[in-house]
Amino acid sequence: MCPRLIAWTSCVLALSACKEVPQACRVIDDELSHPLSFATYEDAGQSYDEWRADLTAALLNAIGLPNELPELKEPQLVGESRIDDIELLDYDIESWVDGVLIPYVVLIPERAKQQEARHVVILLHGHGETAKAPFESGSPMRNIGGRLLDEGYVVVSVELRSFGAFTVDGKAHDPYIAGLRDGEFIGQVVQDNIQVGEAVVNLFKDNPGSTISIFGHSFGGYIALHVGALVDGISYSMSSGHFLPYACVNTEFAHHGQDILGMEGIAEIYDVTGMIAPLGNVDVFFGGRDKLFTPSSREAFKRLEAIYEKLGGPGKATLHVNPDIGHRVDPDAVIASLPKLP
Repeated sequence: MCPRLIAWTSCVLALSACKEVPQACRVIDDELSHPLSFATYEDAGQSYDEWRADLTAALLNAIGLPNELPELKEPQLVGESRIDDIELLDYDIESWVDGVLIPYVVLIPERAKQQEARHVVILLHGHGETAKAPFESGSPMRNIGGRLLDEGYVVVSVELRSFGAFTVDGKAHDPYIAGLRDGEFIGQVVQDNIQVGEAVVNLFKDNPGSTISIFGHSFGGYIALHVGALVDGISYSMSSGHFLPYACVNTEFAHHGQDILGMEGIAEIYDVTGMIAPLGNVDVFFGGRDKLFTPSSREAFKRLEAIYEKLGGPGKATLHVNPDIGHRVDPDAVIASLPKLP
């Protein structure tokens, strides 16, 4: 295997599989009686802060982090390089889960260096892909990373645990996932990317006016919404796919044979993403021909909109649908939704 730095280099040079979900996936029930739902707290006259604190604690406990996040481990800078006007910074961060090193790369175009405020986008790839996918026109991510760099955004691309080229103890992703108990896998991936998200926020904390967004495709989009809810400082959370409610996913979308929902019963996805309100934005992107864009996805988004409407504030939830595409990223729509560069 080529050294990782070479892999990242080929990633930037590249700048110039989804399982079908039956449409029968049930629509959300009208009765919202879950004890941790926003609606339940609202009906009981409890505050947003109380709801968010209780739901955060429940989610952290569900992914193996009882009550609070551990202290962030310092990421290690393991490589620096430059291609044309783009600086590449290679990092590893030691996972809270098991000490495995999670690799990610920060790409800074020259245009961004000329601005004090940096607009940063963290990209999470989908199943069967690698951290190079955001820079490949032929991938479902449609060179979104290259497009963002051309526009002047700072881009962070993460190698998701057990996906694509990621291995642990020599085990490729499928055998490694199969070796986990139900519910462990999603908790590990959420934990890993919480750490990356916090490290990126810290990296740009001395740049006043900077914004941090996180965008993921497919399963990466599902993870991105959770990370946006649990990391302070990420203002914009975006998903291309996977806005199904937990009950729907649990009954009809065991992800590649793995029950990913150790968190099932904690809250629905619209409540988790509602934690970003009222100050942050949630943007959800679907292709009109995407098998994940079910009636349940639309109903779940209506629940999220209702949370934002009740809370008010500058944040908003927006659903973007491109009727002409399937399960892939719409780069134009994503870029249009981001904070504008000077």
